[in-house]
Amino acid sequence: MKQIILFGLAAIISANLMADFKAAKDQYSQKEYQKANESFLKLADTAPTPKSKAQCQAWAALSLARHGQYEQAIELAKKIELKPVSVHCRMEIMLENKKFKELVEAFKDEDINAWPDYLIHHGFFKRGSAYRATNDNVSAAKDLEKAVETGLTSDRFLAIAWNDLGGIYLALKEDDKALNAFRQVLVLFHDKNNYLYYSSVLSATGILTRQAKYDEALAELKNLDLSKPSGTYGFQALKAFGDICLAQGKKDEAVAKYKEALAVTNAPKSYLDDLTKKLNEISGK
Repeated sequence: MKQIILFGLAAIISANLMADFKAAKDQYSQKEYQKANESFLKLADTAPTPKSKAQCQAWAALSLARHGQYEQAIELAKKIELKPVSVHCRMEIMLENKKFKELVEAFKDEDINAWPDYLIHHGFFKRGSAYRATNDNVSAAKDLEKAVETGLTSDRFLAIAWNDLGGIYLALKEDDKALNAFRQVLVLFHDKNNYLYYSSVLSATGILTRQAKYDEALAELKNLDLSKPSGTYGFQALKAFGDICLAQGKKDEAVAKYKEALAVTNAPKSYLDDLTKKLNEISGK
């Protein structure tokens, strides 16, 4: 009976902590960062495990950073006793504040492989993102390769990481690796209206077009729903169709696709202006 009572009390305490944690997260989501910081710090004082305490402290530090208190946030993150959580928290704060060089300098020798499984992929992704922002694409590729290798818990995380890795491979002029990366996104991510999907299809199409694999490029584009094209991606997709037709020597079809692209609503003016100039050149105007 005593064990049953103790178990019941533990369940109640746990439920209360979860409710309080959710309330603190709601404050964070509602941009009440000062209140969120205070709430997470209180939760850290009563957290039942070192991991839960570290996570509450990390959220408290992130709240400070969002409140514009960068230095204080970093100092609070340094006090987190679980080193991987502490380092990851500082990485996140630095990335949000565009402290890319500082992140690389501080954590270039960090042994992220030794982190807990639930955190490894996040660490590699964040450091890789900082390397990418500082134009160290070789180091960025190595870290993001580790991120996709270890980030097996979330298809969305993997899709984002593969898409970023594809961009790095493009910068390194490794088109085949880039093409594989973008195709991985399409396998993982099925929301065809999301920027990740559009971006990956268009990037893969661009690679295949440069390689003169026009039928494959057209097949990639057919992954997109262009029944009602709009915005940047709708414009880019129709322009890509035109580019393939032009490369195949199908001038009339290319012009028709370019005109469709120019009729897309909400496309950026600079894109429209550039394509108009190109269309005039093709038409001899």
